[in-house]
Amino acid sequence: MTSRFSFSVTDELFLHLESADEPFGLQLDIRFSGHLDEQKLEAAAFAAMQTHPLASVRMRPERSGDQHYEWELMERPDEDPVLAQECADDAAVDAARDSFYSRRLMLESAPPFRLLLARHPEGDWLFLKMSHAATAAAGAYRFLQSLLRQYAGLDDAKPSDMD
Repeated sequence: MTSRFSFSVTDELFLHLESADEPFGLQLDIRFSGHLDEQKLEAAAFAAMQTHPLASVRMRPERSGDQHYEWELMERPDEDPVLAQECADDAAVDAARDSFYSRRLMLESAPPFRLLLARHPEGDWLFLKMSHAATAAAGAYRFLQSLLRQYAGLDDAKPSDMD
């Protein structure tokens, strides 16, 4: 059976602030001097999702007569959370970043975040886009810390929710 829990008032506020033309999410960028392994990054993302349950939710589809929104905790994502794109130069990285962040996350599909690995000849960029309805900035940062610790093979010493 799928675990469900209601949106908080803040979750609903951020849900309604967002529109298709103006996505409202959290964005974190990291530049690396080297290159990341895409499969290892994906494994780290899945491991971090286990540490942070709110990174594994989707919005339950609305039904006639619903009085409130609910999150569904998913065992596995509906969508691959890691995308990769080759970028020949800085302008291509900028274009990839702009395109990635300008698209709205569809909360009806888990997880409520996506990662873009922008491959640049001089070192990769990692972009995290996370729904503000699912977490606050501190939670997004903490999720990214967990993901990077998992990628590096380190223990995640302070597991917590993303709140």
